[in-house]
Amino acid sequence: MTRTLLLFPLALGVFAQSQPVRQVTSQATLFGNQLIPGFQNGYLYFLEGGSIRLYSPEGLPVLTTELRIPDTSQQVSAIGLAVDTDGSVAVSTGYLTSAGNRGGIAFFDSHGQPAGFVDTGRYMPGNLCFGEDHSLWTFGWQMDALQPDHPDSKEYMLVHNYSPDHREHGQYLPRSLFPKGLETGSQRWQSLRIAVAHDRVGLFASSGMKSSQNEWVELDLKGSLIRRVRLDAIQSQVKLAFTADGRLYRQIHRQPNLQVLDRTTPEWADAGPAPGNLLWGADGNSLVFSPSYYGKEGPIVLEWFEQPAAISPRILSGGQQDD
Repeated sequence: MTRTLLLFPLALGVFAQSQPVRQVTSQATLFGNQLIPGFQNGYLYFLEGGSIRLYSPEGLPVLTTELRIPDTSQQVSAIGLAVDTDGSVAVSTGYLTSAGNRGGIAFFDSHGQPAGFVDTGRYMPGNLCFGEDHSLWTFGWQMDALQPDHPDSKEYMLVHNYSPDHREHGQYLPRSLFPKGLETGSQRWQSLRIAVAHDRVGLFASSGMKSSQNEWVELDLKGSLIRRVRLDAIQSQVKLAFTADGRLYRQIHRQPNLQVLDRTTPEWADAGPAPGNLLWGADGNSLVFSPSYYGKEGPIVLEWFEQPAAISPRILSGGQQDD
């Protein structure tokens, strides 16, 4: 059971227009027991084992391939995916070698051709997102040197940044800042875990022993911590969108109104009725919805909406609490 605390009634946020500024029926489809695709910046993608399928914001397939790691024929898994504004793609992977498990990032150009590979060793980069400068930000976890199937028992950095030429530029956000429990930067299928805005990086971080214990964390583009906000919620019931101008929205399953996190406090404002039944995420400063929930089979319909024209301050407070 979940609860949201209403502090006092004010005028609700109003979307700039009730009709989408854009609608696309994608060639990505849902049927049977098929996995739900991931979403980033208008793109839909399926990662199944080492198989990758990526669909553009126009709904067309732009990359279909099997992930291959240089100099190895061992088992490979595609874990996370990011798409740059120029159409190039990065895919995080975990793979088995004769020396044990390793992490890596495979790069593809805008034509889907291999464009490089970075071996990240014991660091599993999992969650990926490109910044406006074409650098790649990753949010992951590190394996222990003596027990590769376990998290590192020593300090390590959760966030890594790679330059456009695929060189590691920096490591940030110590694991020790978070409590013991679930791995802070572990991958979660189809969930927003990292997003890069104009001036900051947003992270949805596990923070406790249960999957419902989380934080929203923001770093500046130099990797310095800006703020942390408890976001305890059952992730399957909450969808998040982080826009390019740094606003975090959430849609709680089957609740009619959208909410937006205050810029400086841990409180949520009511952004008015959600214009669609399912929030996929953000594409720049637009919010992308589907008119139907996941259960409907067939082609996925995506609709782009402008952000609410006005948002009431501090209507809602706190996250969802588990009973």
